[in-house]
Amino acid sequence: MKATVSDIARTCGLSTATVDRVLNNRPGASAANRQRVMEAAKQLGYLPVADQVTLPSKPANLEFFLPIGSNAFMQDLARYIEDYASRLPLVASCRIHNLAGISPNALQTAVENLSLRANGVGVIAIDHPRTRNILRDIVDTGIRLVTLVSDIPAAPRSAYVGIDNRMAGRTAALLMGRFLGGREGRLAMVVGSRSYRGHEEREMGFRSVLGEEFPNLTISSAVEINDEPDVSYAETMKALRNEPELLGIYCVGAGRSGVAKAIREARPNRKPVFICHDLTKETRGYLVDDLADVVIDQNARLIAEQSVIRLLGSIASSAPYLTRKFIEPRLIFRENVPVQQVSAPAQGGFVRICRRIDGCCGNSAHLLCNFYGCRIIGQLVGSGCRPSTPPRCDAGAEWGAPPPAPHSKSSPLPPPPGSGLFSFRWQELQCCPAPKGTRHRLDRTTS
Repeated sequence: MKATVSDIARTCGLSTATVDRVLNNRPGASAANRQRVMEAAKQLGYLPVADQVTLPSKPANLEFFLPIGSNAFMQDLARYIEDYASRLPLVASCRIHNLAGISPNALQTAVENLSLRANGVGVIAIDHPRTRNILRDIVDTGIRLVTLVSDIPAAPRSAYVGIDNRMAGRTAALLMGRFLGGREGRLAMVVGSRSYRGHEEREMGFRSVLGEEFPNLTISSAVEINDEPDVSYAETMKALRNEPELLGIYCVGAGRSGVAKAIREARPNRKPVFICHDLTKETRGYLVDDLADVVIDQNARLIAEQSVIRLLGSIASSAPYLTRKFIEPRLIFRENVPVQQVSAPAQGGFVRICRRIDGCCGNSAHLLCNFYGCRIIGQLVGSGCRPSTPPRCDAGAEWGAPPPAPHSKSSPLPPPPGSGLFSFRWQELQCCPAPKGTRHRLDRTTS
């Protein structure tokens, strides 16, 4: 028999009114009483639990501040957060803010749009005095805070969700040394932004292991590219020209595409060992094409799920901090690239991502074909944002046409039984009130 509020009140020796205030996170209860109520509720099994984290008794409103931009990893992370949160009954709403950069000013501007109903906030930001002050102001209002991917230890966050970045950098150096098998020479390092504590920790770990175990390898250049692919391309081309016998390249953060493009175009006599982070659609291709030798993946899907769970747990907990638990990174080589998981709706459906491109009611629709995983592109126009022309996917699937035969080895799936004709039902998209540049929330459509 499930415990009741009266059971909790008897166990901790408090009134039912006090218990109700604590469980519903309302003011009027002391810290000591909150602790007693939460302990009793946990002991009696009143509160839901996920991954050994006690969850709140009522749905919470979550918001995330992410510098998404053109970063493929950040795009995947945002998508996974929205997808996971939408399937949890304890998440009343989940809103993602796309930061216009990594500066404290960008975070401050975005935080001004924080909902008054928000119970928990997740953030990826640089470790800067102004950033820490902004986050302190958020927590002072009673909102719980979780940092993702790159930690800010001096901020009053309840938890950090991500890998141990120093360990990841040390792992990259160990792999580089083992790949090169005792050869003596120079390496290049492409650093996303040292403003991120995570990138700084990776660089420190990488340099530490090189000095300890591989004195035969020296870093000839270490450039900060601020996660700009064009800059990483130019700097990598420069390094390859200046060091024709360059042995290896370590890309600490984003900018992977620029490094891969430079290696592909420069065609050195001996390809340098290329190690980077984060398994995305593009890095999968680098592994398959032998451009990248290994990807150290921090698992965007798991970070997304744990960030939601940790936020819910911090809202339910009376303690200021949750137990620290790192996410284990994965080492991905060409031979063990995992199957790409596409978040999809019901059978025969499609996932739609809408982005504002110009003014009111001028959106482009990017869809993932549930049968083949390829993109479908169509225009959305009009006050209801209905499709102006029937979309057509890369595999040749047309509006109202039978599913085509499998079109590549990477997607050998036959059409699902009874799939019949392709048809698309478009949900209305409210786009007029949103300012130009708004990234709309993921929509789901069914066939």
